[in-house]
Amino acid sequence: MNVGSPRPQGARSGASVVLCTYNGARFLAEQLESLLAQSRLPAQIVIADDASSDETPAMVESFAERARAEGIEVVLRLRQANLGYIANFSDALRLATAEVVFLCDQDDVWHPDKLRDVLARFDDDPGLSLAFTDARLVDGDGRSLEQSLFAALELGPAQWGAIDAGAAFPVLLERAVVTGATAACRRWVVDKALPVPAGWIHDEWLATVAAMFGYIAAIHMPLIDYRQHGGNQIGIARRTFRARFGDLFRPRNALLGRAVERMAGLADRFGSDPAAPAAFRDLLARRLAHYRERVTIGTRPRPGRWPLIYAEWRRGAYARYGNGLSSVVRDILRKD
Repeated sequence: MNVGSPRPQGARSGASVVLCTYNGARFLAEQLESLLAQSRLPAQIVIADDASSDETPAMVESFAERARAEGIEVVLRLRQANLGYIANFSDALRLATAEVVFLCDQDDVWHPDKLRDVLARFDDDPGLSLAFTDARLVDGDGRSLEQSLFAALELGPAQWGAIDAGAAFPVLLERAVVTGATAACRRWVVDKALPVPAGWIHDEWLATVAAMFGYIAAIHMPLIDYRQHGGNQIGIARRTFRARFGDLFRPRNALLGRAVERMAGLADRFGSDPAAPAAFRDLLARRLAHYRERVTIGTRPRPGRWPLIYAEWRRGAYARYGNGLSSVVRDILRKD
């Protein structure tokens, strides 16, 4: 369901790139160069610097002059006080004016045809609300880690099948799949989504809203180099067997509590919105109830958990809204 205004037939979508920076001088130059090297240039670039103390402000001011000389509108915000990356991105997104809004990290490198290829998907499919792409994982020096982002996500065939069929909303309720550095969305998604509620990161919130009111697409091509280094705000790494086994015994009530906070925020905003499909609103309500029950289970001594766990298992909640038997085992073994 596309809640935005239809684009005139035959018209090409314009692009706004939203780049947020903070003490990013080490890698920023490569990213900025890659934006100007696009085979199809953006109409607008919004840069919001979150009170950097290194050379970043000077770098983006110099870049703004070059970009404007190429005919690109540049909106530059040099903040005097640090907002934090979620608030900084949220504020910067409000300044984007083109029909398609691209999120951009300061430490990656875009491949030359990224804008062209992603915009082509939006032009070919007016109902598409958000698209995200694969990425080549690289180290701090730009060397390949011999793995793609989609491979590192370790999604199963059923999850990819749901996404590719335009039914990503249930998948996104289970876990964050969309990496903001690879994502672009319609401007109406930004209008619908902001402000970002507590417990959510801006990119996963945008993707969830886009999937709730429209549909999203995965582009199975690596269109950026996604840099993994010690300074990432959010990175990605494959989990080891040892980490997975230890996870069974971890205290999880705080983690489940955050999941409840996130789903409650989504339900408070859109749980009664008639523009959202009734099936999605019902799924959200049932998943929220299941996670609240799991928080309650974690407050009980282990022997006292069994009746509650059994009741959730009997009604199929672990299979529908959790990870099946692995969630049961976690609820039995976890410390609290």
